[in-house]
Amino acid sequence: MTPLDPNGGSQGLSNCATLEVSAKGAAASAERAEPTFVGCHNDRSERPLSARDADAGHDVKEVVMPRPNGDSRLARALPARANFEQLKKQAKDLLAAYRAGEAVAVEEIGRYEQSPDPGRFALHDARRVLARSYGFASWSKLKEQLGRPRVRMIRPQDIRSDVWETITAAATGDEERLRALLARDPGLAREGYWYTPPLHVAVREGHLAAVRVLLEAGADPAGIGLIGDDLVTTARDRGLEEIARVLESAAERRQRTSPAGAGAPDYPIHVAAAADDVESVRRLLDAEPDLVYLGDRKGGTPLHRAVAASARRAVEVLLERGADVHALHGRGRGDAAGYAPADFQPIDLALWKRGDLETARLLVARGAAYDLAVAAALGDGARVTALLDENPERIREARPCGTRALPCTGRRST
Repeated sequence: MTPLDPNGGSQGLSNCATLEVSAKGAAASAERAEPTFVGCHNDRSERPLSARDADAGHDVKEVVMPRPNGDSRLARALPARANFEQLKKQAKDLLAAYRAGEAVAVEEIGRYEQSPDPGRFALHDARRVLARSYGFASWSKLKEQLGRPRVRMIRPQDIRSDVWETITAAATGDEERLRALLARDPGLAREGYWYTPPLHVAVREGHLAAVRVLLEAGADPAGIGLIGDDLVTTARDRGLEEIARVLESAAERRQRTSPAGAGAPDYPIHVAAAADDVESVRRLLDAEPDLVYLGDRKGGTPLHRAVAASARRAVEVLLERGADVHALHGRGRGDAAGYAPADFQPIDLALWKRGDLETARLLVARGAAYDLAVAAALGDGARVTALLDENPERIREARPCGTRALPCTGRRST
């Protein structure tokens, strides 16, 4: 995956990741010299769609277009989350400061008004000056721009158009567009770019309705950003308590395996399961039966570990001792061996991490899901046909990890 490079080069502003656009994806209006937001990353390996950069000021610069007189000392920078009430108050404050003879206000008004008359200068005049100081031709143009949701991103060259539309709809809170996109392809709720799915963008921008739509479509409420920031923390950092509660509630319903702490040891039960050491597995479970549910650092149960190693004897013992064949892998931190396969059930690991059809069939025989994607991956044409004859809409279904049936037809191993 390649970081954003809007210019296709490697120098100057070729590392810039974001540009202010309207909700329809067009570049901001050229009828005014408005502030243009450009997010620049010093290291090309950094994340271009980070949820925190723009708000926390990490490597983000606001480039203000120069005014006609070439002096931007008194140019105002429109805040990323400006609202109209704040701007009306600023206009009143500017008027009061001008009438009080404050030097900064007098100088600012002198730059945007020709021969202003202090005795007749009124609130509508202060609003006009304020708009011009922000780079707008008039107060009405400033008000119009504030009504347009802003998405400080440009489209990467290597992103699918439907994924980009979904991210943009999430960022602008376009609930109707999101529903239309997800009705056509629910898997878009779990797509994204540079480890930034649409839900992360909707949370960052504070769009509760969009958050609900994405969660209903299967978006991950416990997702972790590239730099380790979880969505609940992201919401609360911005004062979005209702969104934080919605995310927490969705995460509880999802019931993933809880990962151990990042510094936790590799527990003996996980080591034994991965090594197919059935004697040690039995001995450990005899002493403490609940170890069968224990999550490792990444959020995998002993059954996940055994399946990932094709340790079939251990798989059978763990299932005999009550291991949950439907357990969802948690989302712990990755390590040298790779990222956590979040939301993978054991059969997903067998099929799409190992290509191990024998273990997959063992799991199916012990009650694992035998849905369309699994049947397709196992080459069971009769079951695929039966499932689709029963309900053709199943072709759109995705497993909890996001895998769907069509890509599975070419993944079978021998």
